[in-house]
Amino acid sequence: MTWNLVCEKMILPATTQAIFYIGVLLGSIGYGAMADKFGRLPALSVALTSLSIGGFIGGIVPDYFSFTAMRMVVGGSASGVFIIALVMGMEMVGPSTRVLVGSSFQYFFAFGYLTLAVIAAIIDDWRILQVTISSVGLLFIGYYWIIPESARWLLQRQKMEQAEKVIALVVKENKVTIPAGSFSTNGESWSFRDQFKDSSKKFHILDLFRSPHLRRTSLIIFFTWMVTSGVYYGLVQFTLDLGRNDYVNLLIVAITEILAYTVEIGRASCRERV
Repeated sequence: MTWNLVCEKMILPATTQAIFYIGVLLGSIGYGAMADKFGRLPALSVALTSLSIGGFIGGIVPDYFSFTAMRMVVGGSASGVFIIALVMGMEMVGPSTRVLVGSSFQYFFAFGYLTLAVIAAIIDDWRILQVTISSVGLLFIGYYWIIPESARWLLQRQKMEQAEKVIALVVKENKVTIPAGSFSTNGESWSFRDQFKDSSKKFHILDLFRSPHLRRTSLIIFFTWMVTSGVYYGLVQFTLDLGRNDYVNLLIVAITEILAYTVEIGRASCRERV
């Protein structure tokens, strides 16, 4: 057994997992602030890079404490990648498709579980497995040169020229038109500049509690997210306690998750039609 985590050291694996989730918490806050300040794309690139490097180093470090530190880095980076990518996806679509896009986004997480179960069954050594899956992640750093920055973020930051280029790509791809003078500055017609002219105002987390409606909505979302996340991760953590083959257990959980998302997307579509 690696690092002889037995007897009085049996608590250390659970400690590592707890520290991993501390990283998830810190990453959610840190990368979220980074994405708001410097842009979605730069923050996503940093998160992807640290995720791959942290995972790679975690597979080659010689001691338990270094491994645990890297798990914290991986937890924070993974949280950053997930949140920023979701926000970018939601900001690229309109209100009518946000439920579908937000729900479909979860498929990739589940397919990652499914793929990991297959790869882990092939690669028996955990160090080689860790290095392999982390190295593949380096390929996604190329997103920086492929994916455009969020047009909504650019508009909110008054970066109109860059926003115009991004929206021009969207218009061309969707074969639609936008009102003439949308980026004009003469004030003679509706424009993105007019819509976002007050977007330079700074907002803080306390603004979520200033009005009764926003305060109630925020508290409901906070509570719902906490409960669903706790239940989800609790179920995932007990996957290995199902017995029999660990790889098969992970595969079953992944397939169940995919089916659950499919049912939820179907229900959401029905509610929208009603």
